[in-house]
Formats: sequence, C-alpha cells, structure tokens
Amino acid sequence: MAAILRAMDNILHVPLEDSDRERDKTIIYRVVDNGDENQPFTDEVANACMNLWADKNVRKAYDMRSEYQLNDSAKYFLDSVSRIHEHGYRPSEQDILYSRVATTGVVEVKFKIKDLDFRVFDVGGQRSERRKWIHCFDNVESIIFITAISEYDQVLFEDETTMKQLVNITTCFPDYEGGQNYEEAVAFIKLKFSELNMHPDKKTIYMHETCATDTNQVQLVISSVIDTIIQKNLQKAGMM
Repeated sequence: MAAILRAMDNILHVPLEDSDRERDKTIIYRVVDNGDENQPFTDEVANACMNLWADKNVRKAYDMRSEYQLNDSAKYFLDSVSRIHEHGYRPSEQDILYSRVATTGVVEVKFKIKDLDFRVFDVGGQRSERRKWIHCFDNVESIIFITAISEYDQVLFEDETTMKQLVNITTCFPDYEGGQNYEEAVAFIKLKFSELNMHPDKKTIYMHETCATDTNQVQLVISSVIDTIIQKNLQKAGMM
C-alpha cells in the first residue's frame, strides 16, 4: 500500500478521492518509516489498509502501476487484508507462493525431486547484481532463463524514468507479421529464442509460458530440467 501511496504523491500526482483517508495514509507511512512492515497487523493498520484500498483513486493508481514499481502480488494481499488480520491466521500455500522478496546477490536453494538432488542458484536481475553471476556458471547442468513478458511497459527498478520497454512488438521486431494478440505474439517470441540455439543437436531448449504461482505449470519446467539432466548424462555415457 505504501508503494501505491508514494507513487500517487511523487509520480502520478493523484490525490485521495476521500480526504478523510489522509489519516489512514499517515498510519501507513508511519509503519514504513519506523521499519515495522514485518510486524503483525494492528487493528489500526489493517483498517487503514482496507479503507485506502476502497478509495477509488487508490484503485486508479493501482491500474497505473506500469508507471512505477509495484509487486505483482500487491492486489492479492490487499484483497486479503481482512483474512490475514484474523486471529489465528496461518499462511496458506497460495499466500506463501505470492510472497516475494527481491533477490539480491546469489541465493542457493537445495531440494530433492525423484531421488535427484538439485542445487538452484537464484541470481538478482538488477544491473548492480549481474557482476555477481559469473561464478555460478561453472559446471551447471541447466539454466532457467526467465523473460517477464508482462513487464515490457514497466519502469526499471533502478531508474523510474527509464522504461523497460514501452513499444509495440512490431517496433522491436519489424519482421513480426502476426496479429495484435497474445497467442501470436508469444509464439513469435518463442521462435526468436529457438533461432538463437546455434547447436540444436547438442543443446535442447524447452520453452514454457508459465507463472511462478501456478504449481502445475512450474512442474512442467522442473520436468524439463530433469529431462535435460538425463539427456546430458546419457551423452556422457556415450548412449546418445
């Protein structure tokens, strides 16, 4: 909520529709300024969030989120403030999936699937983090490269005056001849990635349209990684 309010003040210059909500705004700012974001909701803070989320201009600012930085999960949690504030609240699996902390540096996660031990290194995407990547590429079996096709019209985290990409697909790719629709545009982007594979006989590229909060789709990605590892081991054994 604080990110939306700050954008309304500093970027969008949109006032609250209901001036009575200024007190609620002060409450939210106070929580952030005191570094209390990770503390349990008080009645005061929960009510302030719900009151502000009901303000039409706050909703308008949310709809303009491509002009500033806002986590994709913001609406999910703002819609759920009342539930989260309930006594005895325990996060659901969906709550956990929608939670996000921006990656800084390199974070390693270890887990086991189908008797295979995985080590996944999550690297930050910000410019300042990229120099920390290089040592992670020694002896890797698979790389999961993620392109956020929903972020083409958002500003950069590092510089809110710089757009990630605010252009039509035909401006980026003059050779695009498809329609102005999701399916044809995604198919074209997939084709562009496949064309970059210089050694398709040695390197397999799997492409998926996925969402981090969709467990079924992410399972397909994991299955592709396992398939890649098996193929590579068979090649090493001279069986392919």
